[in-house]
Amino acid sequence: MKIDTLENLDIVWAALEAYRAYLIPEGDEMYDKIWNEVCTAMHHIAEDLRCPEFIEEPDHQKDCPAIDGFGCRCGE
Repeated sequence: MKIDTLENLDIVWAALEAYRAYLIPEGDEMYDKIWNEVCTAMHHIAEDLRCPEFIEEPDHQKDCPAIDGFGCRCGE
């Protein structure tokens, strides 16, 4: 059986996004720090697995409030 790395990363990201939405709400400095660490770890994992689909950042608009992609809605 072939392992589909991109599908598995999608599954993990979906779980992490639910974690973010329900357990570590946006706007609290401590929770934002935790989420930044999660995103950084996933970025490194995607790099190690050579999955550019998960490490490319959107082009940020001029007034984007995002720091390192956090909270960015430019790519939507």
